Amino acid sequence: MTHITSFFALVLLLAGAAFSAPIENRQVIPAGCTNITISVTASSSDNIPLPPDLTTANFLLLVNPILSRVLDAVASGTYNIAATYCPGVGTRANTLQILIHGGSYTKAYWFGEYFNPDNSWVSYASSEGYATLTIDRVGNGDSSHPDPITIVQLPYQAEQVHQIIVMARGGTLPLPAPYTGTIFDKIILAGHSLGSVVTNNLNAKYPSDADATLLTGYAIFFPPQFTGVFVQSWLAPAFLDPRFAGYNPGYLEFNNENYLTFLFYAPGKFSQSMADVDFATRGTVSLGEAASVMIGSIETTYTGPVMVITGQHDSIYCSTLNIDVQILLGTPLCDMSANGIVGKAATLYPHASDFKVVFPNAGHCWHLHNNASYTFGIAHDWLASQGF
Repeated sequence: MTHITSFFALVLLLAGAAFSAPIENRQVIPAGCTNITISVTASSSDNIPLPPDLTTANFLLLVNPILSRVLDAVASGTYNIAATYCPGVGTRANTLQILIHGGSYTKAYWFGEYFNPDNSWVSYASSEGYATLTIDRVGNGDSSHPDPITIVQLPYQAEQVHQIIVMARGGTLPLPAPYTGTIFDKIILAGHSLGSVVTNNLNAKYPSDADATLLTGYAIFFPPQFTGVFVQSWLAPAFLDPRFAGYNPGYLEFNNENYLTFLFYAPGKFSQSMADVDFATRGTVSLGEAASVMIGSIETTYTGPVMVITGQHDSIYCSTLNIDVQILLGTPLCDMSANGIVGKAATLYPHASDFKVVFPNAGHCWHLHNNASYTFGIAHDWLASQGF
């Protein structure tokens, strides 16, 4: 049954204190977790046939006509995927959460950017006994960085996640002892933002891969009035940053902290120290990712339970105006009805065994807001109610 559930964690927000530790004091991954490298061979016939001369300057001119064409470009290859594995315990030891980060992030997102444990989804999941596998999508973080236009697109990333799920169910993930050979009989997919688009793509093509799905920072489609400004004005070639020296010019990064903060945070709901760390450690977005997100979301035959968790002040999905105008007017308030842009995501999952939407009192990256742990609890209580 489809219905919308909303909540407002005002008490926790008022009680949340700013976390002001310096960047150099960021926490390491939780004890017992291990960084691993997964060699993934995948092929996608659904990538957009983008021109190799795509740039930020000609992005809309070249991309818009392409979107009316059949998506028949083939991308294939074997690339390394950097991941962090945290084992589960008890009855949930063989239930694996695969966590897929959004644009301009890495797997560190699911650890609260290694800054504040209260913002770590992984720490919460571990406390509930779940095993987790956080990955750097190809082209991001410590994973391989192939061609950012023809290879690093969302459909290809979905194919890679599919192969990782095949490994997880078959006991062939390169896990350290004593977990080598572990066969996971339940798979939970959780995505954020672009990671949620990847998850939706995977659910459409491989509807039996995941037993449960959480889509965070997500809505039914990516607002077209946002795309041009985002790519052409708010992103710069990443190689201009010494951290990414030598990168292909098709890899981009945010060039202004105020823009990032407006897009990802809701005023008064977050620690400025967290936002500062976020910008200082920001990752990249490829031109291929930016173009392929405009494919739109896909209706699925997926039958598992689905929860969408999108902040009620999500400036990416809930801005109804050109983003340059919206930033002057201030953070938007989402339409939280079933007919709003977030609620309509239910139309992509008409066969889901359960579908819920939750609106935390936060912005797009609600995991990094002061009430994150409360929202983590909502998500995991729901998973338990679904038998996970």
